[in-house]
Amino acid sequence: MDRKETRTLERKHSAIRSRQALGIRPALEGRIGPPTAPRGAPERTLRLLQVLIEVPGPATLASIAQASGLEPNTAHRLLERLVETGYARKCDATRRYSAAARALYPLSLHHPLNRLRLESREQLRHLRERHDQSVCLIVFVGHQRVIIDFVPGREPLSPLYGTWLSNPLNASAAGIVLLSNLSRDERRKLLGDEPLPAPTPHATTTYAALEAEIQALASRGYALARQSTFIGIYAVAAPIRGPHGFIGCLAFTGSVHGIDEDALAMLGGALRDAANLISWGAPSIKAVSDFLGNHAPDGEMYLNGRI
Repeated sequence: MDRKETRTLERKHSAIRSRQALGIRPALEGRIGPPTAPRGAPERTLRLLQVLIEVPGPATLASIAQASGLEPNTAHRLLERLVETGYARKCDATRRYSAAARALYPLSLHHPLNRLRLESREQLRHLRERHDQSVCLIVFVGHQRVIIDFVPGREPLSPLYGTWLSNPLNASAAGIVLLSNLSRDERRKLLGDEPLPAPTPHATTTYAALEAEIQALASRGYALARQSTFIGIYAVAAPIRGPHGFIGCLAFTGSVHGIDEDALAMLGGALRDAANLISWGAPSIKAVSDFLGNHAPDGEMYLNGRI
């Protein structure tokens, strides 16, 4: 290993240690990106901003620079620019930095996603109270899954999840719903060659098995993932319809212990009914669909009206 490779490895390990010291959870690492030196001013600024958002409190310049993989002088210059533009704030007394309001909550109260969250809240609470499981409201931003609301159950599981779900689409109940919006060719282009990614031995790794999961979603109205991402954890997801396809889903997550096939079917049916109420009753659905850029999908399931 040459000197350059050694310095790169040392910086990577230093960034990991700094993130741990700052209290950034491992589940959030995917949102910040790999702990390597970012290239270009935009990438550096975005990396700093992500670190600021994930840190649970004000942090020193040195710790932020290490966590973002930047030299202190570069981090200082970019942090000061973020302060000037309202995305970061600096405490003059402690000389520590933290995210400002513009970074923490950029959406207006009347933004379509906030409206959907508020309009769906009663359904999430009802599901939580009746079934005692953690329930999420997820929207599909392109091929990404973003949690915009979450009501914890008796096993909240929050350390396992970030706001953006990064587990493989084929190993996720919400991912199966998202993939059902696509044609077979689009799914293959997105996921690549077999075997498909498998976080656990229970994950779907072939296109034949994936098509079977999508057909099951079409027939029963919800998708299941049994220990596909985390051993001991299940997920059930039911699609929320927009004018031209699925804009997101409701999802239950919890421990597989004490949950048999009948219980999963009951949970799936409850999610399906709640998701249908949101699909047909939430006034913001069309606005959310327009914001997400949804157009008439190529996915054969939705066009054929099978869900």
